[in-house]
Amino acid sequence: LSLYASKQTTGIVLESGHGATYTVPVYEGYVLYHAVQRLNLAGDALTNNLMKLLQKKKKLDKDMDKEVVKNIKEKICYVALDYEDEMQKSETSTEVECSYELPDGEVITVGSERFCCTERLFQPKLALTSNNEEEDEKVEHVETEQEGVHRMLYSSIMKSDVDIRKDLYGNVVLSGGNTMFQGFGERVQQQLKYLAPDSMKVQVIADEKREHLAWIGGSVLCSLPTFEEN
Repeated sequence: LSLYASKQTTGIVLESGHGATYTVPVYEGYVLYHAVQRLNLAGDALTNNLMKLLQKKKKLDKDMDKEVVKNIKEKICYVALDYEDEMQKSETSTEVECSYELPDGEVITVGSERFCCTERLFQPKLALTSNNEEEDEKVEHVETEQEGVHRMLYSSIMKSDVDIRKDLYGNVVLSGGNTMFQGFGERVQQQLKYLAPDSMKVQVIADEKREHLAWIGGSVLCSLPTFEEN
């Protein structure tokens, strides 16, 4: 449906919403199910991780409403183009710091948590962030051997027929609210281009309305004459 919304019938969709993240290659309107990849990590997991990061640094109380943390994530978190460089920057300057006012009027300063939270999409092994084993058990289970979203895309493309890989690399469509972070599209583009053959053109499509792209695609599909006939 996300491809329909982008007026395409061939491409690969990176869908990340509340509970899971998928890469779905599509050829001429048909899903290539054998090449679909899934990561059991998405928006809800990032919210939980951000909460633990902030609590670990004593910036939030343990009884803080999860919806407040979700709002912090959506308002000020972002994806670093280079995680190591961004981490070093956060340790030597205040450039990445951002103030956020809580509902009770208290103002907290959020620093490296802004991008450490989202880095899990590219490095799922960063799931465990606490020094407390009991607390870590409460973090939803994510297999540390699972790959990040860029490698999921690459795996899906490589499992697809060699004749259509060029079309898939050239039409990577982002979909879902968890792809809305600033820098997400640029990071996916950078990482996938690194994995792809040098001669391959990589194009990541990040529509401004991608949070609702599947719904828009459904509307487009329903308006097609063939759908009305069926």
